[in-house]
Amino acid sequence: MAYGFEALGLTEVHATVDARNEASPRLLGRLGFAHVRTSRRTTADSPVC
Repeated sequence: MAYGFEALGLTEVHATVDARNEASPRLLGRLGFAHVRTSRRTTADSPVC
């Protein structure tokens, strides 16, 4: 995270996790992320890339 903010000059970093994976939000919390909102979109609603 420090590299992104200091070396790359980022001002924000966003993450998206699968709500069914309980470990992902815990890991993001340990990395300093804050929960901002919960999206109502599901994988089925997301465009295929």
